[in-house]
Amino acid sequence: MPLEPIRITQDYNNEKGHNGLDLGGECNGWAEGKEKIHNIFKGIVIVSRAYNPNSDDGWGGVVCTASHPNPASEEIITHCNHHIFVGGRFVSACQEVNPGDLIGLEGNTGHSEAAHLHYTVRRWKNLEELQKAIGYVQTSQGGKFTKMTNFFGSAGYGVHNGSHLHGHLDPVGILTHTFDDYVVKNGNPPAYAWSLPYVLNMRKPGIEFGLFDGRYGAGNLVTRREVARWIKIARELDSASNVANFGDLP
Repeated sequence: MPLEPIRITQDYNNEKGHNGLDLGGECNGWAEGKEKIHNIFKGIVIVSRAYNPNSDDGWGGVVCTASHPNPASEEIITHCNHHIFVGGRFVSACQEVNPGDLIGLEGNTGHSEAAHLHYTVRRWKNLEELQKAIGYVQTSQGGKFTKMTNFFGSAGYGVHNGSHLHGHLDPVGILTHTFDDYVVKNGNPPAYAWSLPYVLNMRKPGIEFGLFDGRYGAGNLVTRREVARWIKIARELDSASNVANFGDLP
């Protein structure tokens, strides 16, 4: 978890445009620089930015990390931590990070009325799309930083866009509901309950990340192509050129 225990002070809300999850930690918003922020998924830091009082984007101190759902995927998931305490960033851009690594301290920088962590998750179709978004930086004639609107999606709020909010995902699902499909309901475990230890072993090395709404999707049907991809990753094959194609699949 980014902050423990999880205390949500404002939900992700696609209808009202709140593009992340506000977490308050234990200190109820008054103790800046006390709550520790931890990394979620193995990846690399792509933004580590100090608070700049001349910035008008409202995000304050920021650390963003990026991860592939699995080694065979071109898609990228970014996890951004906002309002970080002044001097409270412990990682630099291009640094590799692992789950649980200490990356910062909860703060009250930017547009924030009390110390909290604004945590956002976004999905990108490939590296090219992400690079274009990060490269969108405007500066005024005085050299002051203005916005990274394309990447962050505005200061906490974005434009409602159907079922998605500028590619943002609901962090609650990713943080707390990943294995909801294995929950025992009315005393009855799901028919596929036997598969949980295998699923955990697939998730740890990144063979299978799960669905992009945060669920694992254990009850979903699997295609032959997907199974072939799992085997390819598990065997650490760089190429599938030595494997025959399915006659009825690309």
